[in-house]
Amino acid sequence: MNEKNLQLKYTVLWGLYWFAGCIITGFPAIFLRYKGLSSTMIGITTGGACMLNIFLSPILMSVMNKSRTLNEKKVLYLLTGFIGIAYLLMAFAPMPRICIMALYILLFSASVSSIPFISDLGMNLIRSGENLNYGSARGIGSFAYALTGILMGRISDSVSPLYFAPVLAAVSFLLILCIRSIPETETEEKEERRGTGFLQSARKYPSFLLILTGFAFIFAGFAMLGTYMIDIVKSHGGSDTMYGIIIFCMAASEVPVMALCAKLLKKTGSTVLLMAAAFFFVVRNGVIAFSLNNAMVISGIVFQSFSYALFTGVIAYYVAYYLDHEDQIAGQTMIAVMTTGIGQMAGNLIGGILMDSFGLKAMCLCAFLLTLTGALIVILPNLRKRH
Repeated sequence: MNEKNLQLKYTVLWGLYWFAGCIITGFPAIFLRYKGLSSTMIGITTGGACMLNIFLSPILMSVMNKSRTLNEKKVLYLLTGFIGIAYLLMAFAPMPRICIMALYILLFSASVSSIPFISDLGMNLIRSGENLNYGSARGIGSFAYALTGILMGRISDSVSPLYFAPVLAAVSFLLILCIRSIPETETEEKEERRGTGFLQSARKYPSFLLILTGFAFIFAGFAMLGTYMIDIVKSHGGSDTMYGIIIFCMAASEVPVMALCAKLLKKTGSTVLLMAAAFFFVVRNGVIAFSLNNAMVISGIVFQSFSYALFTGVIAYYVAYYLDHEDQIAGQTMIAVMTTGIGQMAGNLIGGILMDSFGLKAMCLCAFLLTLTGALIVILPNLRKRH
């Protein structure tokens, strides 16, 4: 396949995924509050989705590896189709709040569980010899997330959060068409990939597991501030539109670093870059947690580029180059389970309880302390260990 054409298709794939992902993961508080849920219920819902993802990603990976017909693309078809249909039902079909929570848990988890499959699809192409720039494709995904934040903020303010649903359904349809256009490339026989499970890989790579443990704490703080960012914005006098602008700044700031990840890795080691990402998560979350106005929130958000963007870009290459071939899928799953699974589950659950019981300031303080703890776990043991 033409190199530029393949790069374009994979880039559009990430763009469409994060367009949909922004609606699901960027606006849960706004949508679920509109549907009548409290902060604790929102925390249970988003935390429950992350908890489900701990099991869903490994199960899907295991089923795919054992199947002779199932592959990354077919799993993505199923997850994407379910997301579009489920959100429409949740928005427009009459149902009790417990059913809304259950459905949101399922579609949120389906969205997060898609990430390892999209990443592995790209890494398969890279390992097969294709000159694919994963970082730039992922960077455009961030830009799409940014634009979606602006658009959904305006829709929420001027029309209704219910209209997120038809937009998401349309994007899901386009995403399925884009997935279909990506060539299927097997870099190794499935029989060779069956031998490694999630737990075996966790024991096999203790340094990798330690890094991910640190980032689990960091993502707990990250999730707290992200889910209840609308409350932080409104506490400083902002609106849903201002929240959309902040989402735009957050995601747009990721693009340059995402695109430069491959070059940065050639100049320094992946462990050093992950340590830097952990440090800048402390800066980012600290500025946001102790912000006095929305200008400070935006200034903290800008550090998303050196924290979340750097982590996301580097960790995918870490798995591709430092884990054995038979451990690749398990490695991608470990990332999802430890960060968007365990980390964000804990953050959302604790954040919701703190919001309802002690208020916004207590939640922000806890988010910062969790981030600081995670950064120390990542940085201190690795000061003398660098890839």
